[in-house]
Amino acid sequence: MLSAAPAAAVSLGGAARVVDGDTLVISGEHIRLTGIDAPEIGQSCEKAGQSWDCGVWAKARLQSRVK
Repeated sequence: MLSAAPAAAVSLGGAARVVDGDTLVISGEHIRLTGIDAPEIGQSCEKAGQSWDCGVWAKARLQSRVK
């Protein structure tokens, strides 16, 4: 069994910029949220036979939660 764990805790300050549904940038550092697998920007999904831009939707959902 493989496990990925951070090497050391790091404290970052400043505004967070949302890259996609599971990635932020804070102080120039890319932060991947553990345990979240969101659609990527440009990825489309299908629901009820209709294609929709779920990557943009995932990014917007994370943006609504980041202050």
